[in-house]
Amino acid sequence: PSLRRGGRIDYEFELPVPDASAREEILWKIVSLHNHNLQLDDVKKISLVTHGYVGADLVSLVGRAMHEAETLISYNHLEQALQHIKPSAMREILIESPNVRWTDIGGQHDLKLQLRQIIDWPIHRPEIFARLGINTPRGLLMFGPPGCSKTMIAKAIATESKLNFLSIKGSELFSMWVGESERAVRELFRKARQVAPSIIFFDEIDAIGGERSSESGSSVKERVLAQILTEIDGVSALKKR
Repeated sequence: PSLRRGGRIDYEFELPVPDASAREEILWKIVSLHNHNLQLDDVKKISLVTHGYVGADLVSLVGRAMHEAETLISYNHLEQALQHIKPSAMREILIESPNVRWTDIGGQHDLKLQLRQIIDWPIHRPEIFARLGINTPRGLLMFGPPGCSKTMIAKAIATESKLNFLSIKGSELFSMWVGESERAVRELFRKARQVAPSIIFFDEIDAIGGERSSESGSSVKERVLAQILTEIDGVSALKKR
């Protein structure tokens, strides 16, 4: 942009989305302005599950809790407020708050353990993975016939690991306008990064990853799939910062 030409703006500062530690400090300062019976541990618990929330979102969260409480804000009031106040970065994209737990899914004990090791452990025990030099996976693919609980498993992962959950059908990414499908993929991953850690669940991904052919419709699928793979590679690179 012309504003970035030499001699106009010499310095640029990006204000990133606060991490858990910053959210804890911000949230404590906000609740301190109101009557409450919260302990520091209560605020820490809330800060760990408010992925992607900025200062304004946390102000709204406490405001909602105050409305629920009327007098003293408690931990339960903040938990209730979380059901209504979502990260502002995600207001343009449907973000689910799934309530599916491992106990809701019968059997598949080995699969549940493997998924915890792949997703939950790297998030909650990062120091162990760093010490052992274990690279965390970029993603996972679940396949099977309809009705075998693939979607429920994905939601259970998000619930148990306290992750933001974005679900999108493969067919929803396609647009009649050239380049719009790839742009939709880039925007989806950009939003997911802002509220990380999060899960992007591609339902019916076979609508994207079909067989290659020379037909024009297929070329759109190939471009979308290529963009998804590029974004997944980008997620891996971000974790090394």
